[in-house]
Formats: sequence, C-alpha cells, structure tokens
Amino acid sequence: MRRQITLFGLAVAMGTLCAPWPGVAAGLDQGSEKSLSPVIETKEGPIQGFTSNGVTEFLGVPYAEPPVGNLRWQPPKDHAPWTNVRKATEFAPICALTTTLGVFSGPQNNNEDCLYLNVFTPDLNSSARLPVIVWIHGGGNIDGETPGYDGSKLASQGKTVVVTLAYRLNLMGFLAHPALDTEGHPFGNYGILDQQAVLKWVERNIARFGWRQGQRHPRRSVGWRCRHRTQHGLAARRRPVPPRNLPERLHAVYAAQQGGRRG
Repeated sequence: MRRQITLFGLAVAMGTLCAPWPGVAAGLDQGSEKSLSPVIETKEGPIQGFTSNGVTEFLGVPYAEPPVGNLRWQPPKDHAPWTNVRKATEFAPICALTTTLGVFSGPQNNNEDCLYLNVFTPDLNSSARLPVIVWIHGGGNIDGETPGYDGSKLASQGKTVVVTLAYRLNLMGFLAHPALDTEGHPFGNYGILDQQAVLKWVERNIARFGWRQGQRHPRRSVGWRCRHRTQHGLAARRRPVPPRNLPERLHAVYAAQQGGRRG
C-alpha cells in the first residue's frame, strides 16, 4: 500500500520555529556532548551522523547528483549508490544565490553542487512512529539556505522527524529559455523538481529515521506544487497555514484567500 505523506504549510519568512545556526560549518566540532550516531542504511548507501542533546542529526546527505555540466538546467538525477559509510556530520555548501533579501539570505556564492538534505530525529527506532516535517526554506526562490534553520529544536520539542533541504534558486532553478524548452525534458521549474526529488527520497528512506507521517512546506512552494502534474501521488493533502504573527482577525480572510481549505 502506497504510503502518502500529509503536507502542511509553514510560514518561513522569519524562521520562527527554528533557532538560527551561526554558519555552515556546524557539526561534530562544535559542542562537547556530541557522539557519532549509528550507521543508517539508506537506499542509496550507508550514512553516519551524530547525536547531541537527544537528537540524532544527519547533515549534508545527497539526494541527487550535482546539477553541473550536462546536468545543469536538467531535472534532478538520482544520486549514484555508494558502499562506504558516508559521514553526514556537517552541512553541505549552500546553493548559488545573490543577497536580494539581505539578512534572510546566505552569503553570495556561485556553488552549484548543492542538492543535499538534512535529517533531525529524536528517535531512530521505527516503532517510535514519529510524524515527519519537511522544511523548505523561504527566500522567494531567489535566495535562502538551510544551515540557518536548526531542525534539532523542532525535532526535540515537537517529537518529530525534521527534514531540511537545499534546492536550486534563481537562474539555476527557474530559468526558462527556448533552447531549454526544446530539449525534451521538464524545464523551467528545476527548483520545484528538486523539492519533489526530496519527497521521493523521504518516501524511500524515512522509515529508517522513526517515521510515521506529516510534512510542511512554505506557502509559495505549496501553491506551485499543487498545480504541478508531477506532484501526483506524492502527497495526500496540502494546506498552507498563515504566518505565526498574523492577527487573529485576519485568519478568516487568509483562509478565504486559500479557498477555505481546513485540515
């Protein structure tokens, strides 16, 4: 029986649910209460993260091949399997971006090898039957990054498995051009296809991290993905939620704008 993952919305503009990380290099070198995690066998290969303060973290896990060279402006390609244990103790480099949104953006860079995700779980035992939240960072699909969101806080306090991810941005993620349009593959929304590739990774692997069900996405990606034909079968339900600081009197207006969907 196909397992479907419930989608919920998430207000990401202020990152209110997660405390910020100071930089990309977070990992085993920071803090004194961290120890290597058990090795987890994903469908792609074995990975090993670390455990700290009751949460096990797997950082910088590849979910697709680097979108460079012949894979630039192509749908994400599944990552080749590996056999040796892959260390997953540090965030991967963030995707190429500018600094359009200032403090909400990561440092400006031209890195294209960035299709990685991170998993935070308070319990690796599958009998824990934890819900899963997939956090897609905001930034208007122009900029943004995942190391700024500490999924361990939400995993620990919310008793959930949290997955954060990087996806192609700006011209690398959303360029449409006649030359690309005629190549015979889905085009233009590469960043959205990256997000869907993560959902497929979750579907294949998340049971090894204490999964039950549940998921969240920022409002814009929810809207686009609801309309995307390749979304079929990846989610049972999608519901954007209003920003956390939205006045109560405006919740009804927001619900009406979203078509009155509840639950």
